[in-house]
Amino acid sequence: MEHNRESTDRQYALVGRAVDLGWQREKVTVIDEDLGLSGSGTAQRSGFTRLTSEVALGHAGIVLGLEVSRLARNNADWYRLLDLCSMTDTLIGDADGIYHPASFNDRLVLGLKGTMSEAELHTLRARLDGGIRNKAARRVASCAACRLRLGRRGWRSIAASR
Repeated sequence: MEHNRESTDRQYALVGRAVDLGWQREKVTVIDEDLGLSGSGTAQRSGFTRLTSEVALGHAGIVLGLEVSRLARNNADWYRLLDLCSMTDTLIGDADGIYHPASFNDRLVLGLKGTMSEAELHTLRARLDGGIRNKAARRVASCAACRLRLGRRGWRSIAASR
């Protein structure tokens, strides 16, 4: 977060967008506990839990984000949030527009955004895993030339084992 202040600043600027859309400043709540957490989905995300709770209780009128489909780390969580917003008449907004999840067309667009976001995460993970495997394969291939220090007995070549 320290190195990418622009994104953080843009997220906090969403308060102004909510005010521009008609919400009173004192009624706007910023939930930022998850800023800087990995997108892996393994980290405990108290901010997302708090968001879904506030929506479920009917305390939210709109959920705003730079890319709202990235609020959830997987489609199951995303669709759960869409269902809650639909039941509580909560809008969802991002840079592309304002959506009402109870509207078929809006829900279709939001569903596609969620699917694309999950596909993007899958593609990024696949690229990272491929790079790790490739690097590991190069190291195994070059390990035949590795040397190992054996205390007083000096150096000995070691072969790569699989």
